[in-house]
Amino acid sequence: MEERGSDFGTWVGGFILGMVTGAAIALLMAPQSGEETRGLIQEKSIHLRERAADTAETARQQAKTVAEQARGRISTIQEQGKSLLREGRQSLRQAGEDISDIAESGGGI
Repeated sequence: MEERGSDFGTWVGGFILGMVTGAAIALLMAPQSGEETRGLIQEKSIHLRERAADTAETARQQAKTVAEQARGRISTIQEQGKSLLREGRQSLRQAGEDISDIAESGGGI
């Protein structure tokens, strides 16, 4: 079954590569002047560059948001850890006092 999925993935990859190659050849073989073709390629490259910049900005904003959320969670976890540590210390002190009281009273088990 895995082999079929792999074959299909290879086929899809080849199909997409063929489409891109065909589009590039169509641009280069189109009945227009070299100047027009260069202009078209330049326009497309500018458009792709703008889309890449927009995508990069979106990714930066998302990364910033995730980082801020992570900082908030870390801060919350730190506070919870400090609180648990204080409670643990207090419990240990109380246990020590209880043991001292028992020992002073001469009581045992």
